Amino acid sequence: MGIAVLMGVCIASLIIAGATSLISLAERIHPVAGTIAFWGICLAAGLFALYCLIAYARLPAALVPPKETSGPKHEAYLRALRVRLANNPRARKLPLATTAEIEAAVAQLSKQADLVVRRTASTVFLSTALMQNGRLDGLIVLFTQIQMVGRIARIYVQRPSPKDVRSALLKGRAIVGTPMNHG
Repeated sequence: MGIAVLMGVCIASLIIAGATSLISLAERIHPVAGTIAFWGICLAAGLFALYCLIAYARLPAALVPPKETSGPKHEAYLRALRVRLANNPRARKLPLATTAEIEAAVAQLSKQADLVVRRTASTVFLSTALMQNGRLDGLIVLFTQIQMVGRIARIYVQRPSPKDVRSALLKGRAIVGTPMNHG
């Protein structure tokens, strides 16, 4: 948890430093331009944060399967999953009458999610190989992982819990932070 907070503070300080430089540059041109730049950056940051919150909140919460594999709780879960899959644009045309058909639809979504993960891994591999800068590599991995989590959430049409997002980002941080043996 402490590392995530530290990374957040570092990223925030980089963003603030960049915004401050942009505002200072605009003020050197004209004092009114500096004020316009400041309020423009504040408005853009606020709208971006609002967009992210709305996009996250619009997705339905993840369905959690019950511990039982039969019974009324399991049947209620299957009904909810069937409805969720019927509304999913990627699984809408698939048959969902039986448990096997539901599992096949989920497997198809999993294949699409795996493709996103593989593409993200390729993107991270290429970008970190080309950058050759440890600090930038970490930021690239972080932002790429955030995009990946969003893409996977849109495949399944459900929002991940904050715990799931944190876990995914920390796994990526652990991979980036792992020292490599050059022997």
